[in-house]
Parts: sequence; C-alpha cells; structure tokens
Amino acid sequence: MKILVISNLFPPNILGGAENFAYELSKTLAVDNEVLVVTTCDEKYSSQYEIQDFENMKIIRFFPKNMYWVFDRSHKPTWKKLLWHLLDYFNLHSYFSIKKLIVDFQPDIVHTHNIDGFSGSVWKAAKSQNIPVVHTAHDGHLVCPKANFLHKNKEVDCGKTVCKVFRYFHLLNAQNIDLFVSPSKFLLKVYLQHNMKVKETLVIENGVLSTPSSITEKQSGTLQVLFMGQISEHKGIGCLLQTIQYFKNKDVTFHIAGKGPLEDKITSIQQENSKVIYHGFISGDKKQELLAKSHILLFPSQCYENSPLSILEAYQNGLIIIASNIGGIPELINESSSGFLFDLDQPQKVCHIIDGLLNSPYKQKELHQKSIDYFQSFKIENCAKHYQNAYQKLLNSN
Repeated sequence: MKILVISNLFPPNILGGAENFAYELSKTLAVDNEVLVVTTCDEKYSSQYEIQDFENMKIIRFFPKNMYWVFDRSHKPTWKKLLWHLLDYFNLHSYFSIKKLIVDFQPDIVHTHNIDGFSGSVWKAAKSQNIPVVHTAHDGHLVCPKANFLHKNKEVDCGKTVCKVFRYFHLLNAQNIDLFVSPSKFLLKVYLQHNMKVKETLVIENGVLSTPSSITEKQSGTLQVLFMGQISEHKGIGCLLQTIQYFKNKDVTFHIAGKGPLEDKITSIQQENSKVIYHGFISGDKKQELLAKSHILLFPSQCYENSPLSILEAYQNGLIIIASNIGGIPELINESSSGFLFDLDQPQKVCHIIDGLLNSPYKQKELHQKSIDYFQSFKIENCAKHYQNAYQKLLNSN
C-alpha cells in the first residue's frame, strides 16, 4: 500500500508528542508499505520539494507560504498570529503543492496528523484526486485556537465568538475527511459535541516504539519520582511543588525534566533542596536512562490532555503512574493495577499515594510489573495494525 503521511512537524523538528507519534507510526507502517512523509520547513531551507531518504521512509519538506514557519510560532506578536491563522484557514499554496505531490506519488491513502501550517486545504487536495483521507486528531486544534482547551473558565468551551467562528470554518474543511481517528474517547466526544461532520469516526489508542531494556525490576532504596513535561502552571507545577515540600525530610528524590516559563522556580528549589534534580529538556538515551531509574511518574496536568505519550513510555519502563483525573488521561489508567488518579481540587491525595508506596516496597514491586504488563497493549505495532485495518476497510468501501 502507498501511504502519503502529512504532518506539520516531523523529526528533527519536534514540539510535542504528536510529532513523535507521527514519526513512530510512519516508521512502523513503512515496514510493510511504501510511505512518503510531507512536512513543513523553514522558508530558507535549501532542499524544498526534494524527495529524501529518511530511515525506511521517504520525506519531502517545503514551506507553506504564510507569515512564519509553524515551528517558530511561540514568540510571535498577537497581530501576526491572528493574520497567520486567517491565512491558515485554506492555504492555496499548500493546496496546489499537495495536489501535485498526490498526482506524482499516486497514494492509496492520505493520512494527516497536525495540519496547522498546511491548513485544511490538504484534505481538499486529496479529495480532488479521489484519495481517501484519514486524519488523526492529537488535540482540539480544529475546534479551538487553544488546542489544549486551557481557558480561564476551566471548561472545554470558552464560549467566545471568535472561537465559534474559528471552529465553524475549520470544521467546514473537516468535511473532506473520510475517517476521523481519535486516540481517546474524550477527544472524539468533544469533536462530536461541536457538530463535526465526517463520514466515519474511530478510536485507536496511541502506541510507542518498544525499546530494549535489560532491567527486570526497579532498584530498591530511595523512591525516585519523575515529572516530565513543560515547566508551566497548566502542567501542574503547583501540585509538584506542594508534593516536593511535603517530602522534604523523607526518602524521596524528585527528578524534573522539561523546559518552560517556570524553570527559575525549579532551579531555585534545587539549590535549596538536594533531593530535587532538574535535568532540563532531555531526549533519546538520557530520557531512557531517567525512565529506567525512576519508580513513579507524576503527571498532574491541569489541562484537557488527549492521550499523553509520556504515560505510555512510563508504563513501558515499569513506572507507577499518579495522574490528574482530567481529559483523556483516565482512559490510560487502570486504578486497580497500573496507577492512581487524583482530582485537581485534591492535590494532597498525591502525597498520600506516595506515602503509601513509600511504606510498602512489596506494593511498589507488584505495581512495577503490572505497568510493564499493561504496556503490551500500547505497542506501536498493535497501533499500526489497527490503522492498516482501517485503511483497508476504507479502500474496500470506496
């Protein structure tokens, strides 16, 4: 099967889990299929539109004409972001570029991930050539400019007129999607509640690549708690700091990995507390080493997460998960075996859970093994099989 994958970002340009998942799924699909990935790049990139080898795939990068590259959007002024979004409703340059690539490559399926930067015009380009479109939603981008639904009213829908207009036009483009896939029931429900109209919908849980590990069990001794994510308020830094303070005089070490606007708070606490270790942003082998040595993943996010890959990576390495009961997170946690949930208005429960584990090494060992066992259903190979079955069903129905 020939699969054209469209993802606004792709390694080495990564901002979050969506790009990692697009890469890992594409790599797995390419074992038995011909995969061409199309992604964005900086305007100054000299090899635009060139087909290049990328591991077991082919890749093409180009800059969809707009105010700036999507990878550089974080520090742009508000007026420029607004204009960028207007141009990103239906980017004509993307439409004609993708249409030409489809004509040249002749794919059986077009599979899109995050398309901001390309715009929904890519779906129209595929439909113009009668190619079935599968879209994987990684966040709420098509229904809200704040894709993680981080609003002052703490609700999924902020109720603002500008958001309603944004949603109307993006969901209009989404009608060109044949199969809308969500990794969580939560996110699919959000889209359906906002009157998304597509031919078919499906929930396929995310997966991650298996990494060989010689670790059969966690080392005993000091309890190692890991926080891995953006160092910002909406990721639950307040809860993390409260937990650190509570265990200041107990045999618990906190490892913090990530970057963000509240880094200074973390570095300040590290200077005062020898049991706090700040690693900054980590990836690759350093990330794997930290996961291997940790006992607990603390995931106290305050925003409506979809299906965080860091939780799946933690399972793979036998970590016990303690996570907030919000968004799609509860769908990944089996409280009887793989972790614990806490409500955002009860952060003290985190301390009680860790205290209980600290006093029960046997319980720790039992849960570590259960996490590894639970991970088996989240292997990327299983995820890829579900997608290939969905592709085939779509092709058979056309």
